[in-house]
Parts: sequence; structure tokens; C-alpha cells
Amino acid sequence: MLATSRNSELVNLLNRITVGETCFFRNHPQLDALRKIVLPKIVEAQAKSAVPQIRLWSAGCSTGEEPYTLAMIFLEESQGVLKGFRFEIEATDLNEISLEHARQGIYGEYSTRKLPPYFRQKYFLNTGESLQVNSMLQSKVKFSRLNLQDASRMVFMKGMDIIFCCNVLIYFDTSSKRMVIQHFYNNLTAHGFLFLGHSESLYGISEDFRLVHMPSATGYVKSPRTPVMRG
Repeated sequence: MLATSRNSELVNLLNRITVGETCFFRNHPQLDALRKIVLPKIVEAQAKSAVPQIRLWSAGCSTGEEPYTLAMIFLEESQGVLKGFRFEIEATDLNEISLEHARQGIYGEYSTRKLPPYFRQKYFLNTGESLQVNSMLQSKVKFSRLNLQDASRMVFMKGMDIIFCCNVLIYFDTSSKRMVIQHFYNNLTAHGFLFLGHSESLYGISEDFRLVHMPSATGYVKSPRTPVMRG
């Protein structure tokens, strides 16, 4: 009983100190790189797959603006480069209050300030002072609680083609960053891409990823492993 009480207190504390600030379509250059460069590359890599599918993970999704933005892009591209593909979007965060907000999908003016009119009309319901994510968009994102430093849970996030972890690692110390990045490496497919926030870098953190420069944006892919020579 005492352990349960302590766990509850810890969760409440984490809920108070891990409140993220975000909005829809926060980083347009990064989203353009995803749509124009990354998705075609992944589609090409899966050309011979019996069941073409793309799995994306929004790690540290806060109140849901990022994964819903990504879901809108995927839905739009389902009539283009992603035609015939299934897609799954996993969105995780440590803060249960933020996750509940995300599941409800109700957003005010600040969160929707960069939302283009086309997406506003197609994927949201106007409730007066706020916008409500419609049921089609809501059904495309699965939200769950996950501590990125929980190794026992991180191992289950296998087979991701794309990982977004933007403005999350800045709160971690170097040792924790290295551990999380190693899990990302293990969970990413061979042709996968990792996106971080524009002010974040893996310099001095990991040599397992290679920086890729795209127009106005950067991402990471797995570095090729050097074969071990045995005598």
C-alpha cells in the first residue's frame, strides 16, 4: 500500500513538472522534409513488402499537437505517395494530464495559431471558443504513457520507420540521452529516420546515427556498422 502511494505521488509530481509547450504544424521545414524526402525514401525501401506499412512514433508527444499534425500529413499523402500503405502512429508521453488532453483533442487559439485553413476545415470541428479533432483524425493516433528512461518498456517500441523526439532530450543529462538514443537506434528500422528539435544534436552523444541535411531541415539515419575483422 505504501509503495502504491509513493508511485502515485511520483506520477503527480511528474505531471506537474513535465508540461510541454507546442502547437500544430510547429516546424514547417521539418514537415516538408518528411513529406517530400523521407516518406518517398521509406516507400521505396518497402517496395517489395507483402504488407506495405509505415510506423511512426511521436516520443514526448505532450498534448498531442505533433502526432495529430503527422496524422494529417499521412492522411493527405494516402492519396499520393502513401497510396496502398497502412500507417500507425504511436504517441507517448510521461505526463498523464497531457495525454488526457491529447485524447480529448480539444484545442484553443494558441495551439491552433499555425493551423492552415484547409486542415482546420477538414479535420476539426468548431466548438465555439475551441477546435475539436474530428473522429477520423482521432482514430489514427494511439496515445499511451511511457517513460523514455524505462528500459523495460522501451524495448517494446520495435519496428519504427520514423521517430520524432523534438525538444525532449534537452531536459536529460548526457547519460540519459545516450540511453534513450540507444533505444531509438534499436527500435528504428534499417531505412528509418529520426527527427529531433531544431536546437538539438547528437554530437558527442552517439556515433550510431549519421546526420542528414535536407532543405531547411536535418534528420538522422543509422550509421553503417563497421565489420569486425577476425583473425
